[in-house]
Amino acid sequence: MTKRGSSEKHRPPSKIRYDKSHPVLGTRVSRGEYDEVKAFLERTGMSFANFISVALDKQVRKYNSAYNEGFRAAKVKYGVTFGCSVCGKWIYIKNQNSKAAAAEAMETAGWGHGECLQGQQ
Repeated sequence: MTKRGSSEKHRPPSKIRYDKSHPVLGTRVSRGEYDEVKAFLERTGMSFANFISVALDKQVRKYNSAYNEGFRAAKVKYGVTFGCSVCGKWIYIKNQNSKAAAAEAMETAGWGHGECLQGQQ
């Protein structure tokens, strides 16, 4: 049996497990932000943990929405599509084989930089 120092307190295994599965999240905020959060919690009866959970959920949804909107905008602006020769529906080029075939077709058709093509005339 080992002796504990005076600064070491006995922690039950259940407390150790709880602390491990529920870590503390702390941060410094301005006095105004602190007072605003405290007033909100008092007004709503919400716990601080619940407040953080709700705020995180909203931020994650905002982030995902912005990311998806940016991805869609980039796909529209930079994506390459063509009509299916059978049904006419649009096909988005996304795999390497399609990209290689498109590049080969463009080279075969004589595509080039605008300046390069103007220099040939």
